[in-house]
Parts: sequence; C-alpha cells; structure tokens
Amino acid sequence: NMKWLNLVSGLALFFAPFVFRYTSAPAALWSSLVMGGMTALLGLRELYKPLALTGLVTLLAPFIMHFSILEAAMWACIAVGSLVLVTNNYAAYLVDEAGAAGQQQHV
Repeated sequence: NMKWLNLVSGLALFFAPFVFRYTSAPAALWSSLVMGGMTALLGLRELYKPLALTGLVTLLAPFIMHFSILEAAMWACIAVGSLVLVTNNYAAYLVDEAGAAGQQQHV
C-alpha cells in the first residue's frame, strides 16, 4: 500500500540525522526533518501529486542547500526523494487514469 511506503520513507528520512549523526549540520538536519515529516503526513493522506513534488525537493535538497559533502545526509535525501518521486508520480498517473476512465463511462 502506498500509504505505508510513504509513511515509512518519511519516518526514515526524519530519523536519519540521528541515526547517521549529522545533527550538527543545520541545513541537512532541517531538510531531513521537514521533508521527512511532510512525506509521512502527506503519505497518510494519500496526496500523490504533492508527494511527488516533495520527493523532487528532497532529491534536490543536498545540492540546493549545499550539504552534498555530507555523504550520509546526501544519500538519505537522494534515496528517499527518488523513491517518493517515482512511486507517487506513478500513483498520481494511475489515479488520473482511473478518473478519466470513470468519466468516459458516464458520458
């Protein structure tokens, strides 16, 4: 279920600074906390398009926020961001296709 994938991914990113010990780097810490929290909360609501955007921002965060030198933080964001971006883009596509098919049947 997509809800659980997003919840687990978000929580993994949220706790990554504490597990991989990059809490002393503010940009990496706050990017992981905010984007991980957003991913978990949006995942519970099954909002696929905002989740795909969150995944893209998470994927790019190490480069935009200049913490790509911290390998653990960079790879945590790249892994979670890529997973969230790809899976939720696909889920949004399936939802749109299902909605379009339903509208065609009612015409």
